[in-house]
Amino acid sequence: MGTRCLTTVLDGETPLVTMYRQYDGHPGGHGAELVEAFGKADIVNGIREGARPGVTFNGAGCLAAWLVAHFKKATGGFYLHAPGIRGCGEEFHYTLTVNGSELGLKVEETNWDTGAATATLYDGPPSDYVPA
Repeated sequence: MGTRCLTTVLDGETPLVTMYRQYDGHPGGHGAELVEAFGKADIVNGIREGARPGVTFNGAGCLAAWLVAHFKKATGGFYLHAPGIRGCGEEFHYTLTVNGSELGLKVEETNWDTGAATATLYDGPPSDYVPA
């Protein structure tokens, strides 16, 4: 049985996308991969000279699209759900929140049946997150 997780991208308080991962959703797996992929993210408003693909994101929508492209490499494993959905059998929920030029990461342990948070494991910038 896999460790399922959800990852939601918020633009402020508005959910843009929720991605479901079937396996390896624990903090040392998916959490570590999120830090590797987005720990050095630079959120901008308008693409400028010197933008670095995979590091510079033109707002929350750009980051959300990159999230899906980064993880979805084959059939199965990752699926998109309605933005903000919970209760998909997930054991962890990761939230990437874009507020202006700031990116935050929240990691919650969840009740796999309801999706309700049972513990907040981290809440801060992705660059400071140390996966357990």
